[in-house]
Amino acid sequence: MLRAKALFSNVADTPEELSFEAGDVLTVLELDVAGAAGWWLCTLGGRTGIAPGNRLRPLPVLVANTLTGRRLPPPPSRNQVRPNVHSALCLEIGMLSPLV
Repeated sequence: MLRAKALFSNVADTPEELSFEAGDVLTVLELDVAGAAGWWLCTLGGRTGIAPGNRLRPLPVLVANTLTGRRLPPPPSRNQVRPNVHSALCLEIGMLSPLV
C-alpha cells in the first residue's frame, strides 16, 4: 500500500475529486486512474476520490508505516535460506537439473 503526503492543499472541483490540506497523508489506491495521467485514486478520512498526483509526494514505506503506527515485519535472518524464484521456475520447466 502506498501512502503520499500532500505538498499543497486541494479543493475539489468535482464530486469525484478529493479535498485535502497540505501535510495530510493519503492512502493511494491507484496511480493514473482510468487512464487519466497524473490523477491518483486516494482515500483520506473515510472518503475516496481522485487527487492530482503533482500535489502529492509518495512516502517511503518506513515513513508511511511510522505515521500509521504499523510495524514492519522483521528482516530475514542471515541464516535463513531465501527461495530463488528464478531457479525454481527454471527447474520446474526443465531448464535446470536438480542438485543431487
